[in-house]
Amino acid sequence: MKHLVLMAFLIFVCPITFAQNESKPEAFIICKLRGEVRTIAVNKRGDGTFETVYSKNGAPQTVGSGRSIESNRGFMANVKRNLENSNWECREVGSAVVAETPES
Repeated sequence: MKHLVLMAFLIFVCPITFAQNESKPEAFIICKLRGEVRTIAVNKRGDGTFETVYSKNGAPQTVGSGRSIESNRGFMANVKRNLENSNWECREVGSAVVAETPES
């Protein structure tokens, strides 16, 4: 019975919660190595500036920010280059929706 309740929660409640916190990044790169996944995203903030966010082990960290998307794409390229130099396979994803987990 516990498994049935958990499954119902995951199917019905979690998608509703995640849909409230979705954002579409301006640019998104996904990198993989031996089952691990890391992401790099350029997001537009509410004030019109941009930030570059690197996620490692599910923990997002802002690695750069500024007024121009070009400078943020530069931050993104630097992180990508560092990962590829460590044998990570990276590719830019044309369309992505990032769902943030709700804060407790």
